Amino acid sequence: MKPKQQSPPAPSGKPAADGQPVGDGVSPLSAASRQRLQKLFQHGQRCAEKNDHDYANQLFSQCVAEDPGNLVYIQALFDNLYKKYQDNRKGATLAGLKIKSPRSALTRAAAKNDWTAAFQSGCQALSLNPWDIPTLLALASACQSVRLEQCQLFYLRSALSTDPQHTEVNRQAGLALQQMGQFDQAIACWQRVQQANPQDEEARQAMSRLSVEKTIQAGGYDEKTLTGTADDSPQVSVAKLARDAAPAEAGEAALSPEEKLTAAIAANPTEIENYLRLSDIHLHHDRYDEADHALTQAQQAAGGGDLTILERQEDLQLRRAGQQLTIAERQYQQQPTDEHRQLWTQLRQQANQTGSLRPVPSGPRKTLNCSTNSACG
Repeated sequence: MKPKQQSPPAPSGKPAADGQPVGDGVSPLSAASRQRLQKLFQHGQRCAEKNDHDYANQLFSQCVAEDPGNLVYIQALFDNLYKKYQDNRKGATLAGLKIKSPRSALTRAAAKNDWTAAFQSGCQALSLNPWDIPTLLALASACQSVRLEQCQLFYLRSALSTDPQHTEVNRQAGLALQQMGQFDQAIACWQRVQQANPQDEEARQAMSRLSVEKTIQAGGYDEKTLTGTADDSPQVSVAKLARDAAPAEAGEAALSPEEKLTAAIAANPTEIENYLRLSDIHLHHDRYDEADHALTQAQQAAGGGDLTILERQEDLQLRRAGQQLTIAERQYQQQPTDEHRQLWTQLRQQANQTGSLRPVPSGPRKTLNCSTNSACG
């Protein structure tokens, strides 16, 4: 039975004691703090539904500042600000001048490892212009420092949606996506870096390395065999392996289940079940970004705050964290550097805190029960 909702207090701006940084990360919140923030979040949702965007922003900002690793809070913050500014992509009047102070405060707080103050200042800057690339990059950097990879990627993607060709954003996104094992998207980012500067050596090396890692992950190949460093093993061409695998993909049906569901969503955008089924398909194939996008669309179609969709989004974050841990462990086994060891250790600590080490179901959810007459074919 859910506790009776009470009107939450106005945001105080005071950080929770259990949200302070510990080591290289942010300490987990207590159950009481999580419950308090959830009440603030729910009240913020009600304010946003009534188009009281300013007060909703205050509530969402406090949630993000105290729990900067909660992607649901961050998405709600951005959605509310986008609606407030009617997607004008430039924010408030004279935002370019007003934003300098909170943006500088964000940088100073991050330099002192005062992460609560850093995220508070970041939210203040976003409230003036949620499309401001320097602010988004600074927030992404802060998330990287405290090992909040999913949130780091959210800020980077928000910056890419503002300027898809921005060299530094693509560079940082390429590095982040590589760490998370999202090789295709990482390569795409590095390609844009190279298009801006064909002589960029870092981009060339990154794309070459990512092509090898992608082939290893997809085919289960041994890295030593691919590079020709194994005993008595000839060098194998990555391009040849990719060509050999191509015929299997060519036999796919002309219209995939994803395409059928996408068409069904276009025909009836209010049917939530189609979004959920599409997310299930993507999740079944470990396409976490696509699954997350489908759930975000479902939440928007539902008007925000749907608890079933929120639970799915939280489950998706746990699954993705488990995948990141697996990739980090494999990278450390293949290249036992201090950097890879530190990443693996920190991801494992986070997984222990959030419960990401629980067994992850290998199959799709029960809702993915498509009949021959359904949208997913």
